[in-house]
Amino acid sequence: MYQCISTSSFSILLNGEPTADFKATRGIRQGCPLSPYLFVVTIKELSLSLQNQLYNDQLAGIKLGPNSPSIHSMLFADDLIICGQANLLEVQSIHRTLYDFCHQSGLIPNLQKSSILFSRNVPDNIKNDIKGLFPVPDLQPNTIHLGHPLIFNHKDRNRAYAFIKNKFYAKFNTVKGIN
Repeated sequence: MYQCISTSSFSILLNGEPTADFKATRGIRQGCPLSPYLFVVTIKELSLSLQNQLYNDQLAGIKLGPNSPSIHSMLFADDLIICGQANLLEVQSIHRTLYDFCHQSGLIPNLQKSSILFSRNVPDNIKNDIKGLFPVPDLQPNTIHLGHPLIFNHKDRNRAYAFIKNKFYAKFNTVKGIN
């Protein structure tokens, strides 16, 4: 879907002096300790772009409660969840922002590891239009990420978060006291 090629050139400070500009043509190896830091520095630019759209009313994001602020994205390690309203203008804005970010950073979204979640109130024709821009499968209700479910289908909060309590107690029982 995306053909993201970085056209940016870079220079680094070496002993306080900038080097000549160069173009990055390769990434870093999988598992390199520097990778998470570079990702955080880079992905912050995408987050700031989405935040600017939120402030300029080009993006509505989602609200978790009636008086809560709008959320445009959630980040953890190298995972990104982008949140928005299911309307074509907002999705086009997100698509354009993501494409611009890819073009500038050289990062490419992995659509095979991506999925989408729609509210049950979204009509099928809107879903199809959105999937035309983001051709990814629907998020399955039983999806587990980092050992935790992503979707809760319990209206009772105690039941919904029982897995956290159970995991805590399981770990708690393995910790030995210090004498």
